[in-house]
Amino acid sequence: MGMDAQLEKAFHPVTRFTTTRLFNYAMAVLGPVGVAGVQFLLSFQLLHAITPEAFGAFAFLILTSTLGFSVSSALLCAPLPVLSGTRDRERIVRTLTAANMALSLTCALVFLAIGFLLGMPAPAACFFAAYTGAMMLRWFARTYAYVIGARWRTIASDAIYTTVMLCFLFGMAVAGSTSLEVACVGLFVAAALGLLPFGRDFLLRQFLNISWRALRRYGEVWRVHSKWSLTGVLTTEATANAHAYFVTFIAGSASFAPIAASALLIRPVGLATNALTDIERPQMARQLSKHDLSGAHESSRHFGFTLIAVWAASAVAATLLLLTAPRLLFPSAYDINSITLGVVLWFAIAGMRLWRAPQSALLQAAGEFRSVAHASYLSCGASIVVAGGLAFVSPTWSLVGILLGEAIFAVGIHLRARTWRAKVSATPVAAALAPDSELVAP
Repeated sequence: MGMDAQLEKAFHPVTRFTTTRLFNYAMAVLGPVGVAGVQFLLSFQLLHAITPEAFGAFAFLILTSTLGFSVSSALLCAPLPVLSGTRDRERIVRTLTAANMALSLTCALVFLAIGFLLGMPAPAACFFAAYTGAMMLRWFARTYAYVIGARWRTIASDAIYTTVMLCFLFGMAVAGSTSLEVACVGLFVAAALGLLPFGRDFLLRQFLNISWRALRRYGEVWRVHSKWSLTGVLTTEATANAHAYFVTFIAGSASFAPIAASALLIRPVGLATNALTDIERPQMARQLSKHDLSGAHESSRHFGFTLIAVWAASAVAATLLLLTAPRLLFPSAYDINSITLGVVLWFAIAGMRLWRAPQSALLQAAGEFRSVAHASYLSCGASIVVAGGLAFVSPTWSLVGILLGEAIFAVGIHLRARTWRAKVSATPVAAALAPDSELVAP
C-alpha cells in the first residue's frame, strides 16, 4: 500500500467525522439563520424608521415573545419526543396538541394586553398578538415534524417564513412605508403561512379535530416532565432578561431602545448557541445512551470551540463597525457612547453564555434537568437584584446585573458538570447515566 493510500486510510474517519459534523451544523442553522436574518433586517429598518420609544416597545415585545416560545418548549416540545415513544403515543399527541392551542390563545391575549400597555397602535398590537399565537403553533409543529421523521417540513416552514418576510421587507423598502403596523402584519402572515408545510393531517389535528377533554390528562405530563423544564426556563429568563422588564416598566420603552439596539450586534452568537444546542443535545444523548462518554465530551468540546469562533468573529465585526461607521447601523437619535457601552457589556454577557452552553447541553443530555434548574436559582436572584437597582440609575448599566447573573450561572453549571463527570467516573456507567426517576417516561 502506497503512502498516499495509507494517509487516506488513516485520515478518512477524521475527514468523514468533520464533514458530517459540518453538514449537520449547516442543516441545524439553515432555517434559524434565515428566520433570525429577516428579523434582524426588520429591526434594522424599524430602527431607522420609527421613534426610539416605538422601537423600544417593539423590541421588548420581540424579546418577551421568545420567552413564550421557551415556555412552549418546556411545557410541550421537550416532553413530546420522550412520550411519543410510549404505548400511549396517540393519547399523548392529542393531549399536547390541545395544550398547544390553549397556550397559543392565552399567549395571544397576553401580548395583546402588553401591546396596549406599551401604547402601541391598536392594529399593530392586534397583529403582533396574532403573530405570537401563530408562532406558538408553529413552534410545536416544528418539534412534531422532527418526532415523526419529517425534518424537511420544518426546513420548508422556515423557508416560507423567511421568504414571506423578505417580500414584506422589500415591499416596505420600495414603497418607503416602513411602519410598526405593516411590520406586525408581515410577521403574522409569515408565521401563519409557515404552518402550511406541516401538512393536512397535522393542521386538521391542530385546528378541527382537537379534543379539549384531552387537556385533563396534561397533569401527568406536568408532574413527570414539564415542571423542572419550566422552572429552568423561568429562572434562566430572569437571569438573562431581568433588565428588559425593569428598564421598560421603570424608565419606559424609549430607555430600553438603546439596549435593544446594541444587542443587535450579538445576534449571531445567540443564534449559533441556540441552533447548535438543538443539534448537539440529542447527539450527546445518543452517545450517552450507548455509554460513549468520550464521544459526548468530544461533542461538547467541538460545540464550545465553534461558539468561541463565532463570538470572536462577531466581536471583530462589531469593533470595526463602531470604530469606522457606527451610524451605518445606529441612527442619530441614539447616543453612540451608550451604544458602545451596551455592545461591550453584551459581548461580555455572550462570553459567559457560551462558556456554560456546551456543559449545560451535556447535563441536559444526561437527564440532569433538575441540576441545571438549581444552577440558575442564585444567578436569577443576582440578576433581579442588581439589574433592578441599576435600572433606577442608568438603563444601560443595568446590563451589569445580567453579566453578574450569567457569570454565577456559568460557574454553577461548570461545578455541576464537574460533579456529574466525577459521578460517572466513580460509578457503573449505566447507573450513573440513569436520569432522575421523575423524568422517566410513564
